[in-house]
Amino acid sequence: MKIFVDYLKKIVPTLIWTAFFLGIFALVCFLYDVPVQPAGYTAQVTVVFGVLALAVGFFRFRRKYRELEKTREDLRYAGEFPAPGDAVEKLYQEIAAALKDQMIEMEQKDQSSYREMVEYYTL
Repeated sequence: MKIFVDYLKKIVPTLIWTAFFLGIFALVCFLYDVPVQPAGYTAQVTVVFGVLALAVGFFRFRRKYRELEKTREDLRYAGEFPAPGDAVEKLYQEIAAALKDQMIEMEQKDQSSYREMVEYYTL
């Protein structure tokens, strides 16, 4: 349920714009004395296709979310990230990859210094 709420938060602007444009369409129909049925039919068709698009978008969002959760569990053994949806996601992935490389480098330095310490004190 939390994933669905997060998805809805992501698409709220799109939902608001869709409702706004449907309202404008209904207003234009009203001002030109066009029967209300075309506006109602347009709203119904828009809602049906909107729900279908919402479902498809949600399942894509959920798949990507789950892949990222798996990656978060253990960054050292993380494979590739899911394909970025836009330039911002790509930048976040590049930052995460750079941080992962730094983490691996720091672990190697730590292991190296530990080995040197063990060698120094055991000789």
